[in-house]
Amino acid sequence: ALAMAVAVAHLKAAVMAQAANVELGRLLTLTEGTPSVIQPVFLGAQRMMAAAAAPPTPISPREITITADATVVYAIGPAKP
Repeated sequence: ALAMAVAVAHLKAAVMAQAANVELGRLLTLTEGTPSVIQPVFLGAQRMMAAAAAPPTPISPREITITADATVVYAIGPAKP
């Protein structure tokens, strides 16, 4: 999934570069995932969540979908004539 995410990100960058009439240069950064957003958990909310905890739910086998995100940043330059 991660290799496919990188390939798709590269293809999107190539399409965008072509549309902007520029050439992709060297790869500058490559990161996995999306930026996480940290949200504070207040003490009252923690207590409410702990009080609402139920016994574990049985887990049944089933199909799952695995996804991955990649962010690529390329240098760009003028399009070749």
